[in-house]
Amino acid sequence: MNTCERRSLFGGFAVVVLGAVTMLTGVSTAAAGPGNFTCSASALRVGDTVFVPANPDGNPCASDSPASLLVQDVAFAGGAVHLELLTSATEAGSRGSSASASGAQLVLTAMGHTVQADVLRTNAAVECVENRQGKPTAQPPTFESSALGVTIDGQSITPVGHTDVAIPGVGTVHLLHSEHADTERGPRPEEITQSALFFEPAAGTVLPEVAVAEVTADFTGQPCAPGRTK
Repeated sequence: MNTCERRSLFGGFAVVVLGAVTMLTGVSTAAAGPGNFTCSASALRVGDTVFVPANPDGNPCASDSPASLLVQDVAFAGGAVHLELLTSATEAGSRGSSASASGAQLVLTAMGHTVQADVLRTNAAVECVENRQGKPTAQPPTFESSALGVTIDGQSITPVGHTDVAIPGVGTVHLLHSEHADTERGPRPEEITQSALFFEPAAGTVLPEVAVAEVTADFTGQPCAPGRTK
């Protein structure tokens, strides 16, 4: 059961990428087991367009370190995004997976409103821990996000946990935002996404979703191989 479902509202807008994107990627996949660790990361997502993606396929997790970007500007109907120092990375191992992403000096404008942030960062990890029987078992993912120096139309916002700030008629700014999605049977969500900042446009607007420092880290089945855990 989804606690938050993404809405597809990008059909009526055109995303114009003003900054050049150059990525040099080295990918190595972790050894297969009776299940997979999963991971992905991106510094910025505007609608369906992703910037500095690490292991974008997600499953299985793979170590990926795309080249960072000093600056990225994206214009869209009704606004624009400016972000600096865009980075992301994923790491796969026999005992877990991790993902991280960050950006700085965000300026998001939407229908005359302005969202700014100094630093946005998210880290996530899954690891194997020995259970009571002494067998390594994959644990639910852990996430940590930070959003520093956030202002919305000049008003300072200090998030404490997941924080929502509504801009009437425009959308909602979610800080330290988490989404859960069930993709298989069982009591636990199999797909968990965390972002330092997620802008959800209001219904009826042509604005796109915008996510900064967005990562996933999870697992399917039981991927922990026998042996010493972390």
